[in-house]
Amino acid sequence: MDKQNKMFELISQWKVSALSKSTFCNLHQISIDKLNYWLKKFPNDDVSGSDSSEINFFSVEEEVKPSVKLSKSAIKPAIVVDLPNGVKISFYSC
Repeated sequence: MDKQNKMFELISQWKVSALSKSTFCNLHQISIDKLNYWLKKFPNDDVSGSDSSEINFFSVEEEVKPSVKLSKSAIKPAIVVDLPNGVKISFYSC
């Protein structure tokens, strides 16, 4: 087995192992730098780990509570995030 195939096999093993890079490298006696080098060369369509550029989303579910009638001026956001593109995101606490 040539070096590239050996390293790609190790990368595939690391991807399914759920081990940190550090732990995996210690177990296989390779440096993290070497693993990172070969990760960059690993075919992107096969990459599905924490170093990929894949975007993961999570859902937020609203908890239904009895409503209390308050005027809009009485409700203040707990956190306000102003994004550079002008979008404002407000988070309210209950």
